[in-house]
Amino acid sequence: MNRSIYKVKRLLRLLKEQGGAGLLFRLKRRFFGATVVELPAESVELTPDELQKVRDDLDSLGDDAPLISVLLPVYNVPVSYLRAALDSVCQQIYQKWELCVADDASTDPQIRQLLEEYENKDARIRVTFHEENGHIAKASNSALKLARGDYVALLDHDDLLPSHALACVALFLSDNKGSDVLYTDEAKVDESGNVLEVARKPPWSPQYFYSYMYTGHLAIYSRELVLRSGGFRVGFEGSQDYDLMLRVLKEGAAVKHLPKVLYCWRSFSDSVAEDRYSKVYAYEHALRSLREHLPVLEPKFREVEEGIYPGVYRTRYVVPEGYSVARVELSYDMNIAELLALEVVSDALFFSTSKLSEQNRSSLSYMLEALQASGVEAVTPLILREKDGKIESAGCQKEDDKLVPFFSGRSPYEGGEGMRIATGGEVPAATLTGLLVSKEFWCEFVESTGREARNLMELEGFFADYMLQSKKHVYYCSRAVFALK
Repeated sequence: MNRSIYKVKRLLRLLKEQGGAGLLFRLKRRFFGATVVELPAESVELTPDELQKVRDDLDSLGDDAPLISVLLPVYNVPVSYLRAALDSVCQQIYQKWELCVADDASTDPQIRQLLEEYENKDARIRVTFHEENGHIAKASNSALKLARGDYVALLDHDDLLPSHALACVALFLSDNKGSDVLYTDEAKVDESGNVLEVARKPPWSPQYFYSYMYTGHLAIYSRELVLRSGGFRVGFEGSQDYDLMLRVLKEGAAVKHLPKVLYCWRSFSDSVAEDRYSKVYAYEHALRSLREHLPVLEPKFREVEEGIYPGVYRTRYVVPEGYSVARVELSYDMNIAELLALEVVSDALFFSTSKLSEQNRSSLSYMLEALQASGVEAVTPLILREKDGKIESAGCQKEDDKLVPFFSGRSPYEGGEGMRIATGGEVPAATLTGLLVSKEFWCEFVESTGREARNLMELEGFFADYMLQSKKHVYYCSRAVFALK
C-alpha cells in the first residue's frame, strides 16, 4: 500500500472513532505545533563516579560475565553515522562483547572500507558482505550466523550505545538468572547526537505490546532462543524485531525490563523516529505478524485491527455466550457492608456512579472483550472530565500513598508518551469508578482485605492496594470512553 492511500485510510478511521473533534485537534497540532509536555532534562551518559561504580560492580561477575554479540545490519548509511555506531560499541566499558556486522550490498564503497578498517583493528569485530541486497531480515540473519555469544543485542546502523550500556545489561542478567529477553529505556537523539527526548518504559506488559511495539531498543535476546525460533523472518521487513518477539513469546520467553536509558535512537529526515509514515510497509508486516501469532498467544483472540495512529493496533477478544455483568452504583452514603456481603452470581461487576456517563455506545462491550485477555482480571476505561473534555484518568499508579491518575489534564486525542493514551495495556491500578472486575478477582479481594473497609474511600484504597500487590493484570482500555461530571 502506498503512503497516500495509507494516510487516507488512517483519516477515515480517525473520523469514525473520534469524529470532527479528533480531526480538529490534529489539524491544530499540524499547523500550530503540538503541546510540549515538559520532561526532566537528563543525560544519557554517566558521570565519572557513576562509571567507576559500574566498573567496580563488573569485577564481581567473574565467570558469570556473559558474552554479548551485538548484531549490526548495514545498508547505505551515512559513513559518519556508521562510524559513530561502531565507536559506540568499541568504547563500551564492558569488554566481553563481539560485534557481528552484515553489510547488505551497500553501494557506497566507503562503507566497505570503514567496516574492513574496524574489522582489522579489533578481533572482536567480524564482518560479512552480501553480494546482492536482501533487505534487513536477511542481513540480520547473516549477522546472527557470525554470533557466538550467550545473548544477542540488536543495534541499528545509525544509532548509538552509551558507553555503559552492555555493562548494565551484563550486571542485570547476572542478577536475573533465567531471563530470555531484556529491553531497556531509550533516548531519541538528533543528527549530532544531542538528546531530544527520553522514553521511559513500563515493566513487561503483554497487552500493551500487542497494541504497540513499545519494547524497541535496546533489545537483548538469548541467542539459543532466537535460533530455536527461526531467527529473523524474510517477508516481515521493517517489523522483523516485532515478529521475532512474538515468536519467542510463543516459546515461553521470560521477558524483563531494565529501567535504564541504554540506547540512543537517531532521528533524521528519513527515519521512522522522525516520520512515522516513512515506512508504511513496516506497519502492514506488523499487522500480519500479530494476526498470525496472537491466536496462539491468546486463547480468546478474535481479531487485531489497525489503530488511529501508525504502528498502533487493537486486539479484540471473544466474549463467551451468556457472559453476565452486574452494575453496582457507588455513592459515598452507601452501605459498604451490604456491598461486601453481596453474593456475586454474575461473571463480572461494573462499578458506576450517577456522575459517570458512557461517551461511546460500545464502551462496556470493549471492556468486556478486554476482560477476556490472558491474565486480565479488571478493566478501566478512559475517563474524561465532562466540564472540559480533558482526561480525568487512564489508569493509576500509587505515589506517596495516594492514587495518581495517568495523563490527567491531557487531551484524549493525543497519543501520549509511548502511545500510552491511544493504546490498551496493563496499568498498576485504577479507581473503582468505571472499573469492570471479574467475579473471581472481586471475591478474592473481599475475602482478603475488603471486609475491613468501613466506607467507600477506604474500599477504594484497599482495592487499589490489592491491585498493586496482586499478580493479576489491570487493563486500560482506550476505546472505552466515559465522562465524569
